[in-house]
Amino acid sequence: MRDRSAEILLAAIKEHIHSGEPISSGDLYGRYDFGIKPAMIRMELLDLTDQGFLEQPYHSAGRVPTDRGYKFFAQEMLNEAPADPHSEIWETMLAKHNWNDFLENFSKTMGMAGVLVDETLRNIHRGGLRYLFENLDPAEDQGELAQVVEDFEDIGSHLPKAIDMFGEDFCEVLVGRNPLTYSDRLSVMAADYDVGGRKVFFFAIGPKRMDYEKTAKALKGLKEKSTKKKAIKKHGSK
Repeated sequence: MRDRSAEILLAAIKEHIHSGEPISSGDLYGRYDFGIKPAMIRMELLDLTDQGFLEQPYHSAGRVPTDRGYKFFAQEMLNEAPADPHSEIWETMLAKHNWNDFLENFSKTMGMAGVLVDETLRNIHRGGLRYLFENLDPAEDQGELAQVVEDFEDIGSHLPKAIDMFGEDFCEVLVGRNPLTYSDRLSVMAADYDVGGRKVFFFAIGPKRMDYEKTAKALKGLKEKSTKKKAIKKHGSK
């Protein structure tokens, strides 16, 4: 994708995440300086729609992200957003195996649910479902909300297939229906960490319109601290 197209796509998705409304070329022209006129921004949005990153929910409206668009945005955040330097309190909770406290604090702060599981895939901790529900679209129908609850309750049986997708040392995103959550209204940002020499997998589960940038910074901050501790421990054992 060309740099300008990517810049416009990222801006459109960021604005939609903030407002929840379809984003038009006029919205972007008034808030960003891409160095081009509204008509050219409109052409870029049309091209991004043709490529499957955006869609037009109804006639003459602006654009909203598709799953492919959200995936692109979230991956950019994982690649480019700086690690959160304030995630030390969460890393300390993990190191002390205060997993329930970690999930409660993280979920309340981030407005999403979380799942922690060790490498045996038997020691599973869940938390924060109420915070996730507080941030879901209130217009969601009962069937969709029931699927979110079912995903949360049955997540243990979905973990092996989901973890097999990632491989070693990962920090990834899943958008919409996926092997871990079947609801089309959710996204998952996932990472593995070394905690006292043991592998731990963490899944942050939020609405599709979650704050990907903030979540990416948090997961990368934990990853950075976990990697440093592992390196220090390895060096000290020599």
